[in-house]
Formats: sequence, C-alpha cells, structure tokens
Amino acid sequence: MTLPVGISTVTVTGTYTHPDGTPMRGTVSLCPHPGKVVAATSGLVVQGPVAQSLDATGTLTMTVVATDSAGISPTGFTYDVRIAFSDAPGDSFPLSLPKAAPTVSLPAATPATSPASGTYLVVNLVQSVNAKTGAVVLGAGDVGADASGAATGAVTAHAGASDPHGDRAYGNATFATASGLSTLSGTVVTLNSYLDDLLNRVTAVEQGTAFLAGLNVVGPIAASGNIGHTGAPGTATIGFWGKTPTTRPTVTGSRASGAALVSLIAALKSLGLIDDQTTS
Repeated sequence: MTLPVGISTVTVTGTYTHPDGTPMRGTVSLCPHPGKVVAATSGLVVQGPVAQSLDATGTLTMTVVATDSAGISPTGFTYDVRIAFSDAPGDSFPLSLPKAAPTVSLPAATPATSPASGTYLVVNLVQSVNAKTGAVVLGAGDVGADASGAATGAVTAHAGASDPHGDRAYGNATFATASGLSTLSGTVVTLNSYLDDLLNRVTAVEQGTAFLAGLNVVGPIAASGNIGHTGAPGTATIGFWGKTPTTRPTVTGSRASGAALVSLIAALKSLGLIDDQTTS
C-alpha cells in the first residue's frame, strides 16, 4: 500500500554478516512508539510492526513513515527496533528517523552497548553541521576560529613593535623599550642592567617607596593607610573636584569682623573643596 501524499518517509537499509562474511539469517522489525501514530488530515493510522527478513546476502531495505512527518501525532515519536537472528543473539533499541535523513543505515545507528549493560537512549542521527549537509568540511569561520596564519601575524607584529606594551602605566618614560634594546652593545652585562632597573622600579611601586612624576586615576581610590602631601607649601599645588591645582592658600582678616571667615571660604573654594553659594 502506498502512503498518502504529504507523508515523509525514511528508507532503512543494512547488511548483516558473520565475522567470516557469511550472510546472517533473521528478521528486522520496526514498531512505532507509542503503539499508535495518527495523521488526521490524510486519515492515516500507523500501528503495529513492519518486519522484513534478511535476503540471501544478509541485506534488508524497508521504507517507513518519518518520525517528524508533517501532520503526524504525536510529534517526534520513535520506533522500537527489534533484530532477531536465527544464528546469533538479537538486539532491540529505540530509534528516531527524521525526514532530514531520507536514508539511514541501521547497523550504523545501532548502539554498541548490549541490552544487559543498561538502558538505551533514543538514537538521534546528526542531520547537519553548521547548516551544512553531506560531506561537511568546516573552515575557521564556521567555528569562530582565527584564519590560518592570523596568530603568527599577530606575534610578528608584537615582536616588531618599538614599544608593544605602550598602553601600560609606567613611573616615567625611562623604562627599557624595544627601540632602546636595539641600541645595546649585545653584552649580557648591559642587558642585565636594564632588567635590574626594571625590577627595582616594580619593587618600589609594590612597597610604596616610588615617587611618580604624575598620576592620573579614573575611578575611586581606596587607601588603608595614611595619605600625605609632602610638597613645599609655596610651590607644590593641589586641587579637588576638577579645580585647577593651586598652592596652599593663606587665610587673612579679623575673626571679630568676619573678614577671616570670608577669606577662609575663598581659600576652600580655590582648592575646590567647597561650592560657595553663600550670600552677603
């Protein structure tokens, strides 16, 4: 009997032989699970097993309804596969047969584990890889990898840069750079002096004894110890909240008359410590 139009099918094939190539004898059956599958629009009811005996070469070919055919209920049912040999132990396992794979090799889809070793899982065949079917060849772009040679080019560019780590925050510009190293005489002693200088500077920063020519910080600063401004009062400058740094201001005037208070407010405002919104 021919299946109704619109019902997708999958052809199951397979060849079974003994180790010496002698064809095996037996029967293969596929039974839908659950026991009844219905295609309401076409009036089709699928139930019970379809069985086929191996031919003289141990081969079988049978065509059955795809487990995800349009209009089929329940959606995504499976087949209970039973293989019974007259001259060897049989096998049974669940199998999904989606329409995307119109031909399936039953031996290739058979789990290797014996039934006594545990419970079978439904075998879902790989239908495509990255939307590719057939003999799939994946390139670097298919798996999000760099193209061939990209890493080599990046390393070469890094090694050839005059200062490949120029984005790092150094104490000042006297650290050894690639351009500086290129002028070395090539002696180990000269190179060692650069390394000693680098280690000394890093140690000073870690131990808090380094003096930096300037420091720009974006974000909050947290300190667990004391912070001191040791600059000379007449020359060193400081500013807060975006105020232009200025030297230490002097407060003058009489306290009795209120002139000292006016002078103090002006001094704090010049440092950026207050927003003066007082009125006279």
